[in-house]
Amino acid sequence: MTIVDFINDLPKSLKKIQTDILKVKQRQMEEVIAPIRGKVSNVSCQILQGRPFVKIIRKVVRDKHDLVIIPAEGRTRFKERIFGSTSMHLMRKCPCPVWVVKPTRRKKYFHILAAVDFSEMRSFKNSLNTKIMDLASSLAKRDRSDLHIIYAWHVYGEALIEGVSHEEMRKFDNEARNEYKKEMNLFLANYKLNKSSTTIHINKGSATKVIPAAMKNNHIDLIVMGTVGRTGLAGVFIGNTAEEVLQQVDCSVLTVKPDGFVSPVK
Repeated sequence: MTIVDFINDLPKSLKKIQTDILKVKQRQMEEVIAPIRGKVSNVSCQILQGRPFVKIIRKVVRDKHDLVIIPAEGRTRFKERIFGSTSMHLMRKCPCPVWVVKPTRRKKYFHILAAVDFSEMRSFKNSLNTKIMDLASSLAKRDRSDLHIIYAWHVYGEALIEGVSHEEMRKFDNEARNEYKKEMNLFLANYKLNKSSTTIHINKGSATKVIPAAMKNNHIDLIVMGTVGRTGLAGVFIGNTAEEVLQQVDCSVLTVKPDGFVSPVK
């Protein structure tokens, strides 16, 4: 065979290799879903080619899926992050909730953390809090888990305040915390929660510090939180707070989008 013949045959050879790889992947997928075929009424598998997050989002939009579950694929030698590029792209751009599962997790979640936000209670934040609690409370009920509900609050520009005594600041903090507690209780009145297994945290500080600390201190297996993009527009960017939190935690995370979020992936 001459070099010209080899070059001419190359597309056919590459296509055959690609076909063989797809057959292997399809067989592997069938083996994975075989144990649940008799337990779930409608199970199918499909091998897609291309950039993973783009293909996944397009399938979500096309087939109107309402949940994506993906294993955490991150971990680098530079920083212990469980969220790789695919999961982060999905959290930023996928229109439905994205559940990133830590591979080492046990069969159930023992400690679930719902991160809500009562600052600037606009309608989209209200609906986002409801989505977060609906998911977190139903999962806690299913797994009989301890449910932790956290709201991180802080005073904007506190570091710049002058002429206020520690006593006055402490009084202000207590009043603010009591107000947030009332808001939390009013919000949670819509849910039938098990008081013995539910803990409410109203912690002063940045969410980027408060949420990771709560995860470590309470042995959290799963965090349910919102990712706030630009509602009504193509929301390319995940909220800065959410992204900073995600880079610090080491557990499974279920993220939800606000109503009106439009994926930039067409």
